[in-house]
Amino acid sequence: MVTVFAAYWFEYSYDVDLTLLSIAIVFPLVFTIRGSFRRREKALEHLSKFRSALKTVYYFV
Repeated sequence: MVTVFAAYWFEYSYDVDLTLLSIAIVFPLVFTIRGSFRRREKALEHLSKFRSALKTVYYFV
């Protein structure tokens, strides 16, 4: 808070390259989304195997 006030008081400005900032945000976000999708697909695979096992037991008993 004090830093923001001091920068405003002394009229200090700095141009930030948004390319580096966007790369720093986008890449981890993409990897997180990709990892979440893989976990979802793996969970659906396990769920389908579990359901098929339950149906097999149901039909044979």
